[in-house]
Amino acid sequence: MYVDIDKNTLNISISDLKSKLNEDIKAIIVQHTFGNPADMINIMEIAEHYDLLVIEDCAHSLGAEI
Repeated sequence: MYVDIDKNTLNISISDLKSKLNEDIKAIIVQHTFGNPADMINIMEIAEHYDLLVIEDCAHSLGAEI
């Protein structure tokens, strides 16, 4: 299932992610965009709460810091 982006950061939308979670979801794949890291604190909290794996695509995160 695809999750929309946040139009300000161009990263995964936390609100859209929360709205699409269901028992069939097993992992979240997060892509950081243009050196702007995704909101990993909230993503990890969601993943922990729902017992989901998190896979990060860091190819576009050069210079990013969390």
